[in-house]
Amino acid sequence: LRIHRVNRMATKTKISVALDWTPNTNHSGFFVAQAQGLYEAAGLEVEFHSPLDNNYEKTPRMRVESGECHMGITPSETVISCHTSDKALPEGQRLVAV
Repeated sequence: LRIHRVNRMATKTKISVALDWTPNTNHSGFFVAQAQGLYEAAGLEVEFHSPLDNNYEKTPRMRVESGECHMGITPSETVISCHTSDKALPEGQRLVAV
């Protein structure tokens, strides 16, 4: 793993991630990277949001669609429904899987 170190005084890029469930072993890699300072070394300030933050009132999809989070962890069927449901967003605004 090669990490490009950035100037610690430089402005960090903020990223918000909506988790699909309370933090658990599926999210381990995210938290290990944070604990080891890998995000900071790459010039990132990463914030994780658990569904518990709002008592499960907002899904990761809702958080991303509203702009509250930049990305979310969701099952693949969530992305499919974003493209096929009656409430699908216009082309270019749809959620994508990566």
